[in-house]
Amino acid sequence: ELFIIPMDTGMESLLLASQLRKMGLKVEVEMQKRKLKKSLEFANKENIPYVLILGEEEVRSQYCQVKEMATGEETTFSFDDVQEIYSFFRNK
Repeated sequence: ELFIIPMDTGMESLLLASQLRKMGLKVEVEMQKRKLKKSLEFANKENIPYVLILGEEEVRSQYCQVKEMATGEETTFSFDDVQEIYSFFRNK
């Protein structure tokens, strides 16, 4: 359901993925250190409908964006409100 691409935020990305998995979401984290474009191509190839790119700025500002791959539409969430992210997916 969701592919998290860490941009020098490996620990934060794994923590977020773990929290979302515990809630029942299918989450994969990019661990191969591919360039962003290659990671997005991978998500498309694997038919993963949503991508969350988590960089240092997102961690600092406590906001992140989930991108719907089919439409390019982005939705902003509070990084520390995992329930809000989970609810977004359950309402899709």
